[in-house]
Amino acid sequence: MVKKMANIDRGLSEAFVEAFNLEYEKREWIRKLVDDEEIFTAIRNEYINFYYCGCSLLKLEMKNDEFVGKVRYKYLLKPSLTEQKYKYIEVNDDGKIKNPKGISHLFLQDFSDIGALKRAIKPHTECEKVHVHNIIKNNWNAVDIEISLNRHSRIDIAAIQDNDTFAEVVFLR
Repeated sequence: MVKKMANIDRGLSEAFVEAFNLEYEKREWIRKLVDDEEIFTAIRNEYINFYYCGCSLLKLEMKNDEFVGKVRYKYLLKPSLTEQKYKYIEVNDDGKIKNPKGISHLFLQDFSDIGALKRAIKPHTECEKVHVHNIIKNNWNAVDIEISLNRHSRIDIAAIQDNDTFAEVVFLR
């Protein structure tokens, strides 16, 4: 039996690129994200993923002519929460969380501090993801990461390898 591989679509429409370029000029947080040398920008099918240490820091797509981003909540926990006074949150005897401030103070509120975002991701990185991140940082020929072929099969890195007379795409798992 021959298994059919999934199609891998990558690309952005002209409208997406034009709108993104305008946002890049207007919004400092987008410039910081794109210009950060440790963040890998992966072009997907009509959206962009920004990766740091192998973790998807932000998925950015256009909906109704506006950019909408998605980020895992665990990547937004303030890095300062590792301090002793924040390690525990009290629970009342009725099982309710005792937190007079609510929980918003536990999370970063925006993408303006890229350094804080990167520090918040660090506890969630795995050895393999850090290894992939280091390969990408030192190999500017990487063209994509975290390529999903199907639910059970992934490729860590796709890169262009120059072989004197020709170039080829190589996949690293």
